[in-house]
Parts: sequence; C-alpha cells; structure tokens
Amino acid sequence: MKKVQLDEFIVSGISVRTTNEKEMEPAIGKIGQLWQNFFLAGSKIEQPPNEAYGVYSTYESDWRGEYDVTVGMVGDFPTEDACEITVPVGTYLCFEKKGAMPESVLLLWQEIWEYFGKEGSEKRAYITDFEKYTGLDYVQIFIGVQEGKI
Repeated sequence: MKKVQLDEFIVSGISVRTTNEKEMEPAIGKIGQLWQNFFLAGSKIEQPPNEAYGVYSTYESDWRGEYDVTVGMVGDFPTEDACEITVPVGTYLCFEKKGAMPESVLLLWQEIWEYFGKEGSEKRAYITDFEKYTGLDYVQIFIGVQEGKI
C-alpha cells in the first residue's frame, strides 16, 4: 500500500446505486451485472480501452450506507445511458493485487476493510474511491483518505 496524490480525471460509463449489504446477496447485488453490461457495450468499441474503472461515489454515509458505482473508462462510452463521474483531486491510498479476477479484487477489498478497521489507521474520506484494471489479472484500488493524517 502506498499513499499517492492524484489529479482530477473523468470516467464515462454506466452506473447503479447499491449497498454493501445488497452486494453480499448474489440475487440482489447489482455490481456484477453492471460489469457484464460494461463489457457487452465495450465489445462494440472500435478501439477498446487499456484501462477499466469501477468508481464508488456519492456515499450516503460510510461503508454501511448507499453509494453509486460507475463502471467505465476514460473517454466516451458508447451507450445512450452513459454518465460521467469526476474523480476529484486528492490523497488516496493505493492497494494492489495480481491474480485471477474477480477473486483477487474480492480478496483485496477484504484487506482494505481490515486495514481501515485497525486502530490508528488513516480515515477514509468517503467521497470517491475507485478500482483501476490495467489487465486481466491486475487491479489497483484507490481509497480516498482525509487530508492531514499520516
């Protein structure tokens, strides 16, 4: 894990609103279907992107409340229901893992939850977090943290 300062960028894609509680139930979880829809729409792109993003934003409160998930790419997304989300400038902790998906990303989220559950850990900002995929077996997860805590 490393601390990084990132500039603002825009992700274009498709979005849903959900909760972690809903996502633990495969029958009502929305994120898996969102990724399937992204890949289906992305297959129609003449030049597929080298990177894919899962952006978590508009948090109702913390990890227990509702939030938006936007799955997309930098650049125009080829669907009528495409939306844009701005990932703001800020301080993020970057966690990374290589391995088979989606198992690796699920394991990485468990590591992240454990890290933030420890006393004395940095405090999450709950503004914007995101996953960045740069290959079929590599993910980086960037968690926004409150400024000033080292």
